[in-house]
Amino acid sequence: MAPNGYSDFLSFLFDRPEPKGGAEWYWEEDTTCPGAEDEQHLVRLMGYLFRNCRRDLANYSDSQVAMGLEYLTHNAVSDLVYTLISKEVPETVRAAAISSMKHLYSDCFAQRCGPMLGHLNEGDGNRLNAFCYMLWDVTPLNGFAEGSDDPSRLAAILDVLAHALKIGHPACSESALHGLGHMKWKQPGPVIALIDGFLAQGHRGQPRWAELEAYARAARTGLIQ
Repeated sequence: MAPNGYSDFLSFLFDRPEPKGGAEWYWEEDTTCPGAEDEQHLVRLMGYLFRNCRRDLANYSDSQVAMGLEYLTHNAVSDLVYTLISKEVPETVRAAAISSMKHLYSDCFAQRCGPMLGHLNEGDGNRLNAFCYMLWDVTPLNGFAEGSDDPSRLAAILDVLAHALKIGHPACSESALHGLGHMKWKQPGPVIALIDGFLAQGHRGQPRWAELEAYARAARTGLIQ
């Protein structure tokens, strides 16, 4: 069952006009996200959205989806993402929401993103591809914000990235490798193990394997873009 206020939360984030020569909606108004007044409830709303993203985002365009997810996860856009590292929210609730991000990869990115690679400056204007590529660059969850380097939370994120690597979609693999490259300095052992596992599996039908293999080797050093 959806948490109370979920429909308002969903509409607030995604029922928005696409920018046509202007700024994104979140720069043009003083916004208060439904549910934001209760951090634990907000985390539950986020987790439910991630788990049900295929169904609940189906009627929105890729651009609308990207802007809503940017608002949720990009700390330069809003501070909502900090609820996922807030000590006011039980760790089990936060961990469940982070784990639910696996569904963003399998049920959203893998279904909607094209096979372009952001680190090669590819793209066809699909804003969701750009968000997928930059997710772990713009969110403070991966250990570079105060309170974000809790070992159990980093382990949950590594589990999400391991899942993304297994999907076999270029955008998902690149996003995971990008995140792992940044986390290499915080969790070198687990990161290198995940990347080595990815490299060891070889091509196995993975589109863009040559480019992804080279990117994985760069991510292994932590020197990535």
